[in-house]
Amino acid sequence: MAFVQADRARQLELLRCEIEPTSWRTYVGVGGARLTLKPDLYAETATPPGSDYVDAAFIEIDMGTEHLPTLLKKCRDYESYRRQGIEQERADNTFPTVVWSMTADTEAKAKRRRAALRKAIAKDRHLPDGLFQIIAPHDLILAMQKGAEYDQ
Repeated sequence: MAFVQADRARQLELLRCEIEPTSWRTYVGVGGARLTLKPDLYAETATPPGSDYVDAAFIEIDMGTEHLPTLLKKCRDYESYRRQGIEQERADNTFPTVVWSMTADTEAKAKRRRAALRKAIAKDRHLPDGLFQIIAPHDLILAMQKGAEYDQ
């Protein structure tokens, strides 16, 4: 809903929006296993509206119920999918940013969870810098407007 409102307010141009299961991506993993990446949302936006530059993102919405190891496994799944090169073939050799929109029952808990995920990603030598953005839900539109320049 935030994307539609931002598009109507001309904060960005919503070019494409897929919710699950349309946002899901199937690929072949190690040993030929058929795997499915299941983002909550996939979005492509242009900022400012009408711009030729398009930002793409897989968006994960965490309500504070998943354990950190579960979130980290999903990050590794994104990296496995990225290494397949499927999205890059579709989009000028670029892979969408993975945006984690994280909340919890209190803002303090949400901040701790966001910090813990950032730290876990940074410590994992198999996860590339810059692939993930971890944000509060109210920062989603700003993160999409700024793309890679968004300062978490």
